[in-house]
Amino acid sequence: MSKIFAQSLIGFCLCLITLGTSQAQSGNCDPSTPFLSADLSSSESATYLSPSVSRSGLCCGIPPGIPVNQCIEFEVTLHPNSLGFTFDIEVGLIPSGTNEFFVDCASPTPLGSAYCTNDPGPFTVTYCKAGSFPNQFRINAIPSNVSTVDVTTQGFCPIALSVSNLVETTVVWNDITGGGMYNSYLDCQIGCSNPIMTPDGSAPGFIDYQVCGTIENLACQASAPVFCDTVRVSILPELTITNVDFLNGFCPTEPGVLITAIPSQTGGDYVYWWSGVGPTSDNTFFATVPGFYNVVLEDQNFPGCSRDTVNFIVFHQTPDPKINIDPFTSCPKDLVTIWSDDAGPGTFYEWDFGPDATPQTASGIGPHIVSFSDCGFQQIDLTVTLGGCQGVVTSFANVQDNQAPVIDVDDVDITLECGSPIPPQPPAIASDNCDNSPSLAFTEVITPGICNQEFVITWTWTAEDECGNVSTKIKEISFEDDQVPTLSQYPLDLTISCDESPPIPPNITAIDNCDVFPTVTYTTNTIPAPSGCSDEFILQRIWEAADDCGNVETHIQSILHQDIVAPTIPGFDPLLTFDCDAPIPGLSIPTPTDDCAAMVTTTYADSPCDNNYLPPYYEDISGEAQLIGETLEPSLLNYPGPVSNLVLTAVCSEVPFNERRWEINNPNSFDVYVDWSLSSSSFTGGFFAPPGSSFFFSPAIGGINTVTLNWKNEFGSQISVVAISSTASCDLPDKVYCNICKIDRTITVSDNCGNTANYVQTLIQQDLTAPIITGIPADVSMGCVPCIQDFQNGDFENNPGVGATPTLYNESVVPGWETTAPDNLIEFIPTGFEGVTSYTGAVHAEVNGSTIGDLYQEFCSIPTTILQISFAHAHRPFLSNNTDDIIEVFAGPNPGALTSLGVFTATVGGGWTVQTVNYTVPVGQLITVFAFRSVQGDPVSPTIGNLIDAVSMVTLISTDVVPGVSDNCDTNVELLVSEQRIDGSCPNEFQLIRTWTAIDDCGNTTIEEQRVSVGDFEAPTLDSL
Repeated sequence: MSKIFAQSLIGFCLCLITLGTSQAQSGNCDPSTPFLSADLSSSESATYLSPSVSRSGLCCGIPPGIPVNQCIEFEVTLHPNSLGFTFDIEVGLIPSGTNEFFVDCASPTPLGSAYCTNDPGPFTVTYCKAGSFPNQFRINAIPSNVSTVDVTTQGFCPIALSVSNLVETTVVWNDITGGGMYNSYLDCQIGCSNPIMTPDGSAPGFIDYQVCGTIENLACQASAPVFCDTVRVSILPELTITNVDFLNGFCPTEPGVLITAIPSQTGGDYVYWWSGVGPTSDNTFFATVPGFYNVVLEDQNFPGCSRDTVNFIVFHQTPDPKINIDPFTSCPKDLVTIWSDDAGPGTFYEWDFGPDATPQTASGIGPHIVSFSDCGFQQIDLTVTLGGCQGVVTSFANVQDNQAPVIDVDDVDITLECGSPIPPQPPAIASDNCDNSPSLAFTEVITPGICNQEFVITWTWTAEDECGNVSTKIKEISFEDDQVPTLSQYPLDLTISCDESPPIPPNITAIDNCDVFPTVTYTTNTIPAPSGCSDEFILQRIWEAADDCGNVETHIQSILHQDIVAPTIPGFDPLLTFDCDAPIPGLSIPTPTDDCAAMVTTTYADSPCDNNYLPPYYEDISGEAQLIGETLEPSLLNYPGPVSNLVLTAVCSEVPFNERRWEINNPNSFDVYVDWSLSSSSFTGGFFAPPGSSFFFSPAIGGINTVTLNWKNEFGSQISVVAISSTASCDLPDKVYCNICKIDRTITVSDNCGNTANYVQTLIQQDLTAPIITGIPADVSMGCVPCIQDFQNGDFENNPGVGATPTLYNESVVPGWETTAPDNLIEFIPTGFEGVTSYTGAVHAEVNGSTIGDLYQEFCSIPTTILQISFAHAHRPFLSNNTDDIIEVFAGPNPGALTSLGVFTATVGGGWTVQTVNYTVPVGQLITVFAFRSVQGDPVSPTIGNLIDAVSMVTLISTDVVPGVSDNCDTNVELLVSEQRIDGSCPNEFQLIRTWTAIDDCGNTTIEEQRVSVGDFEAPTLDSL
């Protein structure tokens, strides 16, 4: 075992070296300084203990100091593996203060501390301190404690390698014999101090591993060197037993045979196990009994690893020729040829064939012809004698009849219904391969079943030959009752309502093919319905019929109690009205009911408010309400085609007053012009009907009428005249509803089973409240006045007479009204003309006559009073007048000094609108003019347009309050004023009944009155008596 440094020892060796003193020799100290040599090279852990010595002199140029220092000098030599040394006072007084020793006059080190070095020295160690009292000094070498051990193993035997006192993480093992080839034998190469090495069969006689690492020493760890050493692993050859034969024989007359086991190599600590007996150091074994043996050899230096096993046989060494038998297997009484192999010259053969053989014995090698009377293995013994050894060879002839007899019989099992006759027994014959007459036996066994009607007959045939081979055939005849009973009824499944009672279950009996009295049981069961609805379930009626053999017929009638009826709302009102200024009401309906569910879920959803919803007019039509015209042929070649059926419908409505309206529908794809006339009056009219349009015209005539229609095409040519009679009469109700908007409320009621019913409730927002008129002056009485105001003929009914068409009259013949038109003509239009019904009466006026001019009236007035004037304004539906009509209203002292009171528009097709204006009569103005001026009319004929009617005026004596109107819904309420004069008994006495009528868009009406009494209430006075 070689090292880089020196021999590493496993234990520590403590060497106490005591030397005498001498004078200083290093030259570092005074001659008087004691000098001692400490040789620690014998062991890396050696210890030096000095004699008791007193310090003297100075060393290393240290000044004497106060008090004077005294020194001692040592020469220290270390073992090459030592890492350094410690220097300390062992015995004696330790000087006070700092105690340090110096190495080679440098490196001051405190007493007792380690001085670390990789150099074995020698070193000069000096210690100086005041005082000269004696001390004993100890110097301890610091060992590396690194050790390795060479080891020996065999192939395939693992061995642990070891190195100590190296830092584990720095340890590296490397194969230096095979150049790294055998590093694979190590289970760990880096970072392990104890790797396991396992060589294989190709390993050389030895392998050297170099191990390197940092020495682990706490005292001098920082300067510890890297240590490397070589560990040799000697590998011995595989241990074997070299001389034990597999076969070892001896004559039966000899006591036995000696077996000797010799190891393949020497030098081991060998032990033996002979057939499991051991261990023993004896390598011999005397076998006295033939048999199978083994010997196990093991080297105790490698327990459990280095071993070999040899199996061997010990036998009697006798002649042992082979016995030949042909055939080896035979039937009884068959002839068998038997002979022996030749055992050599001089051999004697004696045969014993056994008691069942013929012949039983014989001599000579053979062949011998033998027969055996019995089955089985027949033992044949052959005694062979050769020289001094005699042996007996035994063999066996297999006299076997292994084949059972064959039974020829119909053994197919039969299953019969209960009550069937037993079939006859079939014939049976037995045959055998060896026995010419095998025996045949028959048995019959009857086994009862689970009921009286069921049983099994078992027929068994058994054949046996003379060798005892037995065969059996079994035939079973089963009488079974496997038919279920039959029920007398099989009720069908039903589905009934969940609140309906099921029908009474029928009385069901059963019949069976074997059992005279089968039993019938009836039970019921309730299970959930497949729908999962808690209000639905299935009632199961279960009938079970069973015979005494356990055959069961089951019938289940399922009665589904189903909820298929949706909930209802009893007394549901499909119509709900609410006022225009009220919020949409919440759900308010009677409590829904359901035929099954106790709880009904109710939800609802409202449609958006339909502001375009028009109210249904009340109709009370007697007689034929719809009159159909005729199919008309065109009279011109270029006319687009035949005119389709035209519809005339009598409609009774309030728009806004009671009237009869005729509705004309044009279903053609071209324009139609219609002229009409009534048989009951001189009224006529006409209008333009575009394709697909519907138009109303109101002749305002009740009773029985014949309407004559003149249809014309777009070129103005008349097509035909159609006379249509109407027998409709109109009986208007007391009130016509006006709907502001309609909401469709869909109410959904559902039960637990998902049955749902939808109810639609129409919510109509209506204007049910009449307008409110405020500022009505109180009734008043006043003395006679020359004039309050003398406005007249506001409804244009006072005229020379108006026919069926518009009529022009000079202003001179029209009471009250004048015009600024150059021709002084005023135009009067009969009601119903061009489909326009007068607002009041039978006549209305047009602002312009044949020429353009203001239509006005001059009347007396009372200064500082307020004139409140109302009038009806409408658009004239002339053929070319397709724009709105616009008028401006004026008042003033004369026609040339007028003040505008407002501009008013009558829309196309909009009907009459009522406007109200107020005018304050200035101080001193006794005459007032009120005028209408056309701002916009027919764009083709400006004189056409702006119809007026129902002009009325009142004088408000008190100006503190002015009548006004408000409505909960309508922002443009019509306020119509009128005044009636009732004359009294004298010329200056009369009463004015003033009426304010407010009508909103829905026809809700409020009427307020004021009575003004004018009279001569004072008696005359006498100027003088």
